[in-house]
Amino acid sequence: AHADMDSKRDDVRAAGERWADAMNRCACVAILRGVEPEQAVSVGQALVDAGFSIIEVPLNSPDALKSIKLLASSLPENVVVGAGTVLTVAQVDAVAAAGGVLIVSPNMDEEVVRRTKALELVSVPGVCTPSEAFRALAAGADCLKAFPGEQLPPKIIKAWSAVLPKGAVVIPTGGITHENMATYWEAGARGFGIGSNIFKPGDSAETVKAKAETFVAASHRLSPKHSVPKQPAIHSQNTSVQTLPKPSSLMNKWMSALRLCPCVAILRGVEPGQAVSIGQALVDAGFSIIEVPLNSPDALKSIKLLASALPENVLVGAGTVLTAAQVDAVAAAGGVLIVSPNMDEEVVRRTKALELVSVPGVCTPSEAFRALAAGADCLKAFPGEQLPPKIIKAWSAVLPKGAVVIPTGGITHENMATYWEAGARGFGIGSNIFKPGDSAE
Repeated sequence: AHADMDSKRDDVRAAGERWADAMNRCACVAILRGVEPEQAVSVGQALVDAGFSIIEVPLNSPDALKSIKLLASSLPENVVVGAGTVLTVAQVDAVAAAGGVLIVSPNMDEEVVRRTKALELVSVPGVCTPSEAFRALAAGADCLKAFPGEQLPPKIIKAWSAVLPKGAVVIPTGGITHENMATYWEAGARGFGIGSNIFKPGDSAETVKAKAETFVAASHRLSPKHSVPKQPAIHSQNTSVQTLPKPSSLMNKWMSALRLCPCVAILRGVEPGQAVSIGQALVDAGFSIIEVPLNSPDALKSIKLLASALPENVLVGAGTVLTAAQVDAVAAAGGVLIVSPNMDEEVVRRTKALELVSVPGVCTPSEAFRALAAGADCLKAFPGEQLPPKIIKAWSAVLPKGAVVIPTGGITHENMATYWEAGARGFGIGSNIFKPGDSAE
């Protein structure tokens, strides 16, 4: 038994070296989202035959831990196998128990990174801003998953490369093709996460191998060659687990309103003298959710008038809520909806302490997961102009089931269907529905 334990420790200690060697052979991570255990080994072997050395099974795939265990035990020792969409410390432990040595996340959670390094596994958290990247490296991350790649084109990676520490390895993930790898490489990327362009559920092993070979060939054409370094480990035993908030009667009312009409009318600049007539016109048109941004003239008075004048099934609240004190003021005015342009845990927690509806603004997967961890009911994807449908689709693949994303900014009746198909389940509509001076008609 002691010999087995020592062997496992040796395998774990070697994880960083195996990862570096694998990246230096082929700088591509194969992401098998949706793979089933029955096909995992054949698909994995096809990837290895094509030249891949790193395989990731997202944890929201069917029986993902079983697939990881099968791959880790069946493939050659120099192949690095692990998990993606790892969101909690408990999941890190489960992946390690299954034989996985690679921990990839769509977000940056210090506790997940530290637990990964405490187990001496390879940590690749998802980052979408320089601040998130530096936080990840400070926590001990080995490499940085630049996600979603569709939101982070080569010019962004180039800007990051100018300020990140020398040797930091950035791995764009999402939207990677064999055609754009060279451009990303020239910008400073030193690895690539490849998902649906290499594997989709139902693909045969032969199909996967053929697609994989094009990426391996593209990888071998990249220059200059590089050496992937190891990052220092930082240890932690924190084991907190993220959950979605439990539904309440007000939350049920909010979700019912979204189902009736998944649109939030944002009355920026509305004045108290016209608030009720505008609000009634929206209700008559079929809206059930009205937001008055707090930087509107005498916004709290407008909220109070709307909340008392409109039907009971209409939810009225405030936007541009930036402090806990403003949450209290909105509640005192009769508002039940708290919307912010940013993600502030104190605002979210105060909102939920008062049992109101919390919709903070988020612009990256890390912000989205932090918002949900704080208790947010829904996620305002803001600014929408910066988060087109392809970004929302990438988020939808990794967010917890049931998370409601509401793009806000640049929403028109023409692009709503495209956003909906990408996974949005609500829309914040401002100047396209109301501008100061507009009549109720």
